[in-house]
Amino acid sequence: MTIITNSTAGFFRRSTENMAELRAVAERLQRQVSTGERLERSSDDPLAASQLRGLSRADALGQADADMLARHATDMELAGEAMEEIADALIRARELAQFAANGAIGDDQRALIAEEIDQLADTLFANANAFGVTGNSVFAGESDGPAYLRDASGAVTYAGSPDSGELHLADGTIVQKGLTGPDVLGAAPADAFARRR
Repeated sequence: MTIITNSTAGFFRRSTENMAELRAVAERLQRQVSTGERLERSSDDPLAASQLRGLSRADALGQADADMLARHATDMELAGEAMEEIADALIRARELAQFAANGAIGDDQRALIAEEIDQLADTLFANANAFGVTGNSVFAGESDGPAYLRDASGAVTYAGSPDSGELHLADGTIVQKGLTGPDVLGAAPADAFARRR
């Protein structure tokens, strides 16, 4: 007849409990290895969990900065394309003005030149009011809406702000957003829209 004492029964019970704890630890470690995540909950390592939250916030801010910069970089590319169109229109208008100043051409030819210059003025106006992906005119500075307005007489005035504004990035870097219309086309009355007859 076998007699089991309390100390023997306690030994087996403790051994069984230890085996269950070891199994739980082994399963947790296996989950960590399979998922690649060392922390399952904050209580596993409070300091590491706090650092991880800080890194997650920094990553989110960095991603927001990257997205904002990508949008503004696209706006700068659109502004560059508009400036090329503006330069082409101004060069062509100068060529036409020089040709029209020649005394050897007639009134019919001058009328055709004036018509083409009016078309160039429309092209200039459209490009000066180019809008970017952020929804604002690329030459209006910090203002909403178009950079330039045309009144009933055909006179064009700058409607944007005098400053293009700055981008403040998370690391303390400050970058200028772009150029204003007067930076590109000159300030009135000597701007590219000034009418000369």
